[in-house]
Amino acid sequence: MRRHLRHDRGATLIEFALVLPILLLLAYGTAELGLAWTAENRVQGAVAQAARVGASNGATRESDRDILLSLKVTLEPNVLQRVERVVVFSATDADGAVPTVCRNATGDVGNTANRCNSYSGATLRALAANGSNAATLGFSTTTSNNCATSRIDRYWCATGRHDSMADPPDWLGVWVKTTYPNPLPTFFGDFQLERTSIYRIQPDFTG
Repeated sequence: MRRHLRHDRGATLIEFALVLPILLLLAYGTAELGLAWTAENRVQGAVAQAARVGASNGATRESDRDILLSLKVTLEPNVLQRVERVVVFSATDADGAVPTVCRNATGDVGNTANRCNSYSGATLRALAANGSNAATLGFSTTTSNNCATSRIDRYWCATGRHDSMADPPDWLGVWVKTTYPNPLPTFFGDFQLERTSIYRIQPDFTG
């Protein structure tokens, strides 16, 4: 009887040793998917917040600066450091596509025909938390330099955006491309995230 019990215990240990690696892999895989899902939601939340800022600003000169400031304070530091591109664009509707010319841009450029401003991750990170260096980076900050040829936000000039019910108001979109560094790279590497949020500019009923 004792020999039989010892045999059962030994068999159980062997079975557990065989199953344990599979259980660990499943646990790590589940953890990775959970982290990716959480990161995706956080990035989407930050992009939505930035788009709401732009929609609230309407035709305010500093609109793009404020959009980037919102992203800078909302994105997690490890995600912010890996942002590759931010695009502020005019959408045709709530499901409008990001203009390819601005998605694939290099540096701080844009496209007048597609009405989009495209910013590098370096510009986003360089922007001071209070926006004090916005003019130095090339954003419109005064009447005299508003959307001038040297300004990086001139391609879809904020002061030219429709914010009147008679126009009607434009759809404003924000698109961000970044990477979430996976702390548990068992099955997957880092997660590349591209998220878009589009809001209609809030109408100015005063003028």
